[in-house]
Amino acid sequence: MDRTGSRLVLVDNDFLESESGGELSSGYESGDSSNLSRDSSPAPSRLPRPSAQKQVMIFKSTSDLQDSLAFILSMPELCDVTFLVGKDQVPVHGVKAILATRSRSLYQLVLHHQRQSELTKTTKKRFKKQKPSPYPNTLVIHVPDYQVETFRRFITFVHSGKVKVDVNNAVGLLCASEEFRLPDLRVACKDFIDRCHSKGQREKLLATAGQYPQKRPAQKLLAEVATCSRLRVVLTSD
Repeated sequence: MDRTGSRLVLVDNDFLESESGGELSSGYESGDSSNLSRDSSPAPSRLPRPSAQKQVMIFKSTSDLQDSLAFILSMPELCDVTFLVGKDQVPVHGVKAILATRSRSLYQLVLHHQRQSELTKTTKKRFKKQKPSPYPNTLVIHVPDYQVETFRRFITFVHSGKVKVDVNNAVGLLCASEEFRLPDLRVACKDFIDRCHSKGQREKLLATAGQYPQKRPAQKLLAEVATCSRLRVVLTSD
């Protein structure tokens, strides 16, 4: 089959070669193996026939996968982590394996609370009269310093790699991406904030930054705006 006649998503031949365990593979293209060899030594007396070469194709379809991973979060029975977010402790669910593999900080957070949970269970065994947990089969992690919807979107991004950023959650997502070390989301949020130049958007960003007084990105944003305001006053007075 000709490469140019296919609409499937393919990758470079170098990647195909590494994925095939060192065997030469050329996707949809075929050719003389002597042209593909990186060794300058003379070719062996018997060359494999081009038609006998292994054909390899790598196909990627990520959009449906993203939607499926995000949909898992709406089914608590399939999740094994429950974040209790904000002062009202609203539950936001997640999958431990995905959280741990996406971020080293989230891995350490999960591991720490898992150890604490095991210690708590051991202690509770000594006391028969204990109030049962509303989430007995999941790891419970308290997250008091984030807005519920913002943290929900952050967890959705961690699981699916996709999130909608707007003026209402950009600062909170920026704080979460820095705290839990997701650099790609951090760069995207900073770029979005830098492009919010209109007065209404800037005021909304400052209002949301005030919701995270303990977070360094929010503190930095407020400090930058305060500095610009002072400079504007000085220039106006001159």
